[in-house]
Amino acid sequence: MTKIAVILCYFGKLPENFPLFAESCRRNATIDFLLFTDDTPTHLPENMHLHPTTFAALQRRVAGCFDFAITLHTPYKLCDYKPAYGEIFAPELSGYDFWGYGDMDLVFGDLRAYFTEDKLRKFDKFYAFGHLSLYRNTPENNAVYRQPVGMDYHKAFTTREIAVFDEINGISAKYKALGLPFYDRQDYADITKASDRLAITDVGITADNQLHPNYSEQIFYCDRGRVFRDAYCNGQWLTDEFVYIHISSRHLPLHIDPAADTYFIGKTGYEPKTGVTTRADIARYNALDPAADEKQRRHRQRLDLRRKIKKGFIRIKERICK
Repeated sequence: MTKIAVILCYFGKLPENFPLFAESCRRNATIDFLLFTDDTPTHLPENMHLHPTTFAALQRRVAGCFDFAITLHTPYKLCDYKPAYGEIFAPELSGYDFWGYGDMDLVFGDLRAYFTEDKLRKFDKFYAFGHLSLYRNTPENNAVYRQPVGMDYHKAFTTREIAVFDEINGISAKYKALGLPFYDRQDYADITKASDRLAITDVGITADNQLHPNYSEQIFYCDRGRVFRDAYCNGQWLTDEFVYIHISSRHLPLHIDPAADTYFIGKTGYEPKTGVTTRADIARYNALDPAADEKQRRHRQRLDLRRKIKKGFIRIKERICK
């Protein structure tokens, strides 16, 4: 079986949902998860390997991989360095056929059902976003981020701005421009920030990779290590499955035991699930509320405006300092 490792870097206290995330890792027993952190988690699954470190130590390690002065002033800036993890963490990745990076604000489904041996033979990169991407572990593939097409890695690694080098306009655009074997299907449920309820974002979705439209009545759930969505539409129940669900920029309370086999994932939190899904479950845990959606949309617009203003100040400051 092809050997896969996923690198996780987190500094500070691990998120509240970490036990649930770790349980979803445990259920993917044939994949290793390498956790670099300054926290001291206990009761980790056997396939999650702890690498204690500090952010300062990791800063030195990353800086030592390049012959120019880099910028790595916050843990969040690590996002831009994710495509270089194959080189940065080469000692830990020795012996693995594929390596990846991921976030912790998600729940994994059955990863091997999507990373099949047939697909792993065909593709050098899987998925376009930073919440989970996978790369073939070869020197040539690990150095694709250095290729002089698309976004320049020197610029991404020297600006204080978050360049989003790990996603669609960065490393993923390089793979497409170079015509490299790249699997980019919407197998995942990436939850939008612009809705009150949990709904799938349309960011980065094209006609070629759209598999999962939203429905007025829908709810996500985890069932024995697999992630699903049930939807009620035109008098019929529909069910689809995902490689993972990514819950970005929202706090979901944990109302279940992290080791539970089955649970709902809705806007009210992680909730107990018993039996088949009903419309009452959807109304209770993930109801569509147009007024709340509009309020959330306006809130996101304000946040986006602040972010753009901040980026503008960073760019002006960098020009002045040159």
